[in-house]
Amino acid sequence: MVLRALGAWARPGARVMAEILGLSEAVSGQDLVVTASGELYDVPADGVVGVVGHHAASQALPVAMVCGRCVTTRGELAGAGISNAYSLQEPHAAESWDAVGSDALQDRLTDMGARLARTWSR
Repeated sequence: MVLRALGAWARPGARVMAEILGLSEAVSGQDLVVTASGELYDVPADGVVGVVGHHAASQALPVAMVCGRCVTTRGELAGAGISNAYSLQEPHAAESWDAVGSDALQDRLTDMGARLARTWSR
């Protein structure tokens, strides 16, 4: 509050970082944008997923979301510009995606990369 009284202003961190990193320029001309999140329960407009989806959607680019666990609806994902979500954990798995150890997690990520390549290649 004191900083605002002195003329400072607050902006969402993900949007500021997108500008600093040049996200719009980075996705320009790409065929697919891939973003990731550990666990996804919702898609706040000013969160990383929402910001990436917005920048990609502004250029009519599809976005593939890779996450450890995703319990967000397809409608909410689509509203945020996310074309599809790919989860490392099955919906009703007893073991959490991040409790499997680094070797198993690396194997899952490698398999996910191969799946994305098969799904999105021309």
